[in-house]
Amino acid sequence: MRANGRLAPLAPFNGYGWFVAQVSFASLMTVGHWPGYDRQWPVVLAVLLSGVVAGVPLSARWARTFVGGVAALGWLAIMALVGSQVSPPVGELSVLWPATSASLAMGLLAMIGMWRLAWTATLLLIVQGLLWGMTRDLAPAIALEQAGLLTAPVAGTVYRILMRNARFREAAARREEAAALEQIGRMASQAEARREYRARLQRQVGPILERISAGDELTADERKECRLTEASLRDAIRGRGLATREVSQAARAARERGATVSLIDDRRVECVDEVCRNVLAATRDTLESAEDGDTFVARLLPLGRRNVATVLLRKADGEGVRREFTMPPSGDPADGAFERPPVELTG
Repeated sequence: MRANGRLAPLAPFNGYGWFVAQVSFASLMTVGHWPGYDRQWPVVLAVLLSGVVAGVPLSARWARTFVGGVAALGWLAIMALVGSQVSPPVGELSVLWPATSASLAMGLLAMIGMWRLAWTATLLLIVQGLLWGMTRDLAPAIALEQAGLLTAPVAGTVYRILMRNARFREAAARREEAAALEQIGRMASQAEARREYRARLQRQVGPILERISAGDELTADERKECRLTEASLRDAIRGRGLATREVSQAARAARERGATVSLIDDRRVECVDEVCRNVLAATRDTLESAEDGDTFVARLLPLGRRNVATVLLRKADGEGVRREFTMPPSGDPADGAFERPPVELTG
């Protein structure tokens, strides 16, 4: 059923299955018209060949290949072989059973997307059948019955179109579902961030807020603590993916030294994959170099960008460094983000 990891196009029915089905059908038709053939052994040979011609184009190995296409055209030779053994007068048109078998085979090929081959072969078979009928002195009306070979390819083509449209609608529905889930996740993340904001605010500056409410004067240290707490809370919302415990501690320490720190997360999803591992490490390391008057910005870029993140440190004198991160060359997020050579800033 599988060949090089591929399934037969009409799995679980593979090429061997179609071989058996076709040989069984052809054998019954041959036995039923046994006296109508001049010589039986060429027809028996055609029965076996028809199984091959039916099975190869629908096998996992040869489906949609040049070999499979050439094999499908073998119906013309089989039809000629069986037709050559039918002498007038022709009792029933079903004596030319390869026409019926070929029609079914072309319908199946149209179903799996080989409609050009199916229609080309079917038209050739119809012309061949009409010529065969003329040589057997069939009435024009009976000979035109060969046009019935179009039934299966038409049905197979319609089925292919309907299934393709259904797959397109399914893919669109999956995309809409993914977008809805992302929106729900973003809303849940924002709600969680707001709850965390209120909890941290109450925990860290609750006593100070009570003193403010009571009208007490705050000391300089208390005012500084309020500013640092507000900045850390802002990081938890605006720079959510970057605001790990280690980064938050490094950002607070840099602010205590007088640096301006901004953490920005534009990914809109949690930064939990290994890609962000190197970015977080670079953020902590660069924050340790931030001093009084310096400006530090770490940003996780939106998904789909060539770059994953940027880390910028500009010193008070205008000099500094910009570090850029991209997806790893291997394409495997487990390898972590790839850092490009740092760009030195000049005043």
